[in-house]
Parts: sequence; C-alpha cells; structure tokens
Amino acid sequence: MKIFEPKFLRFWRSSNALSAIGVLAAGFLLAEVNFVAARHYQRWDFSSEQDFSLSAASETMLKRAKQPLEARFLLSRADPLLLDLDQLFAGYQALQPNISYRQIDPERQGTEYRRLRQEAQANGANPELEDIALILRYGDKLRSLGRDKLVRLATQKKGSRGVEAAISNTINQIIADEKKLMCVLSGHGEKSILNQGPQGLSAFRRSLKSSDVTTKTVSLTPVNEECTSLALVGPTQTFTPDDLIELNKWVNGQRNFLFALDPIVDREGRITSTGLTPFTLKFGVKLGRRFILERDQAQKLSAGIGEEFLGQIKTHPITQAFHSGNRRRGLKVTVRAAGPLELRQPAQALLTTSEKAVTMDDLQTLESSLDAQKDPEAPFTVVAISQYDGSQAAFWGSSEMITNQLFGDRKLTGNRVLLEAAVAELLDQPLMFASEAAQESSYALKVAESDLQDIFYYVLFWMPGLAALTGCSILYARRRRDQRGTK
Repeated sequence: MKIFEPKFLRFWRSSNALSAIGVLAAGFLLAEVNFVAARHYQRWDFSSEQDFSLSAASETMLKRAKQPLEARFLLSRADPLLLDLDQLFAGYQALQPNISYRQIDPERQGTEYRRLRQEAQANGANPELEDIALILRYGDKLRSLGRDKLVRLATQKKGSRGVEAAISNTINQIIADEKKLMCVLSGHGEKSILNQGPQGLSAFRRSLKSSDVTTKTVSLTPVNEECTSLALVGPTQTFTPDDLIELNKWVNGQRNFLFALDPIVDREGRITSTGLTPFTLKFGVKLGRRFILERDQAQKLSAGIGEEFLGQIKTHPITQAFHSGNRRRGLKVTVRAAGPLELRQPAQALLTTSEKAVTMDDLQTLESSLDAQKDPEAPFTVVAISQYDGSQAAFWGSSEMITNQLFGDRKLTGNRVLLEAAVAELLDQPLMFASEAAQESSYALKVAESDLQDIFYYVLFWMPGLAALTGCSILYARRRRDQRGTK
C-alpha cells in the first residue's frame, strides 16, 4: 500500500532543498563575519618593508590627541596624491577613532573649497599658495600643507615615509600643549648646535626643529627657566666642584637631561675624569675613565681597531621600536669612541657591548689592550636611561653618536631611531627623526670583521670554485654526448 506523503516533505528531502539550506547558512555565516569585522576593525600589513604601517612616533603622537581631528583633502578624484593620503589617514583612524577625513573636490564642491582656502589663509597659510592640498583642524587650531611639498616627498625613495613624517609633524604641532625648548650647554668645550661640520650638532638641531622643538645655546649660569630639557654634549674640559653646584640648580623635578660624554684624553695619553661623576651618581650612573675596544668579530666594524662597533640593543620600552615590525627588526646602532657607563639603581641599560669587549685607561697601553681576550666586567653599557628627584636623564657614552658624522648620516637609521625614542621620552613628545630620514635614505652596508672574512672566502674561493665545477660538468656532459654520437 502506498503511503501518502505531502509535497513539502518531498521538497525538503530533495537535493534542491539541501542546496538552498547550505546557501542560506553560508549567507548567514558571512553576515556574522562581516558584523564582527565591523565591530572590531583591524588592519594587516603584509608588505615586506611594512610600507603601510605607521611609525612608532606617529602611533605615540596619535595617542596624545584628546580632541577630534578633522582632515580635508582639497584634491580632485583623479589626483594621484589622493590615494596616498587616503591610505595614511585610514591608518591614523584605525588607531585613533577621533580622526575624520574626507575629500573636497575643487570642481564639484567649489563653494566649500573656496571657503576652506580662505579659512586656511586667515590662519597663517600663504595667500599666494595656490596648491593647498590638506587642511587639518584640531579644536580651534588649523594648519595646512601644500600639494607641491607632499608630491615632492611622495615621489622620493620611500616617499610614503616622507609624507607621513610631514603630516605627523604637522599634527604633532597642533596637538602640543606647549612649546618645547631644549637648551644646549656651552662653556666647557662642548659641541655646538650651529656647527655644520662632521663634529657639529646641526643635523640634530634640524631634526628637533622639524618636530617643533626649539633649541638654544645657554651657559651654566644663570639657570634658564624656559628650558624644558638640558643637553650636555661632548665637553672637553673638566667640571669643577663650583660648576657642579651650579649644575645642581638645573634639577627642579621637571627639567630632563641629555648627556653625551666622551672619554677626555690628556696630553700624556691618559684618560682623565670629566668631573661630572658626583652629579651623575645621583641618577645611578658612574662615568668610567676608560675607552672601549670591541673584540667580538661579529660586532666590530671593519674600520679601526675596535673603537667602532655595532651595539647590542637591550629590552626596554624605549627600544621597543627595534623589535616591532619587519622594517626595524634588522636595524643596528653604530658606536664610535665610547666610554663605559657603570650603572646602579635606578639606571637601566639601552645599548651595550658584547661580552668580548675590553677597555683601556691609557692610550700608551693600546698594544696590550689589543692582546687582551676578555674583560671580567664586560659587557659594558654605552647608552642608559635613569631618573632622579622627578627628573629623567639619558646618558650616551659617546658624543660621536649625536654628531653630524653619525646622526647626520641618513643611512644609519638605527642611530636616529634610538636617539628619537630617548629624546621623545625626555621631552614627553613624539619625534620623527627616523621617519624624516627614511624619505631620502638608501640602503647602507655596515660590514663587521666576521662578515668581511666570509665575503673574502665567498669571492676568492666559493664563487670561482663553483664556476669551475659548473664548467667541468658542462664539458664532461658534452664529451659524453660526443662519444655516444660517434658510436
């Protein structure tokens, strides 16, 4: 007997019904994924050089934005610069939802375009500037950037970093609560911020200026209350006890310090004291009266006898930029002519030598120092950070690392990244030294002694040997083929 079955049951048992259910389930799952993605926005950068990721300075700067920031692109839809700005501000917005941006087409939205131009000119933009491309508004502050400048930066090598540096610096200027003034001490043979030679600090001054930080040369007395930080770079004369009394007056719990101190050598070749140790001990840092020579072939650079080497980065919030993203993981910091820093609490090391480094306190004992294999006190600290009575201080065991010769070399990005992070901590303001350098930098080759030896073997033995082996193989194969042909 045939059992009656309703049509809708026969439909649900058919393959068509199962297909329809699968399609509906997939559509529902896709809708759920889109809903979750909309609630939890995240960007991933899969480019090898992290070209679409923001620099650490930009990320720090965005966290300081407490009010809404509005950006207007005064560009047509066909302008190639629009895509760069759109990508950059999408990254900004992913980190700081208070940022909004949109395009104003000069042809289709002429009235609003002219109104924004007039407003920008009223707030300091050049009235003759015909190419205003970007207007930024933060509270009652307004800044503008010209198209020619942004296009020039975008077309340079690593141009996206140059555009980011220019825009982030502009944003940093309008969200800053107050102007920062770094005073550079003079009177004891210190290096000058006006000197544009290899031993000058003009590159450091320009980088600070690009981040809206003013620099000024001051003497030890009287105390300049306008200085938010004080830098002492490369003194060549010893500080007397009276000088230390005056230096102590600069410590007020709010002013921070940057010390870059070289070993001072007297006429007889002995390393003498700077006289600053009683002051630096308050921060837990004792200045060693010695000179560092790196003996590790993997760290020692090919030039010199070990006085120039690659430092080892220590884990610290200031050095986190060296460990984040593929773009900075391989960065190295070049050290030259440094003295060791002996640390006590609460000082913390940022950069050290290897365990094979040695020191000497007399240049006349150079030969014996070169023969020394190990120093029980190694590794030695080269860069450190500390605090005392509310003031912070960053210590460099060599002023060479801040001079135009090293810091001014745009290829040595690692040196700029480390100084950028340390000075930003002292000023409580993000800086853009490394991003600024990236727009014009090219790849640099720093070869250690061990690497040089490897290159020597590759060039003189492995490459010719491989070429000879390949030639013999080809010759053997041809002869075998000829022998088979004659048979």
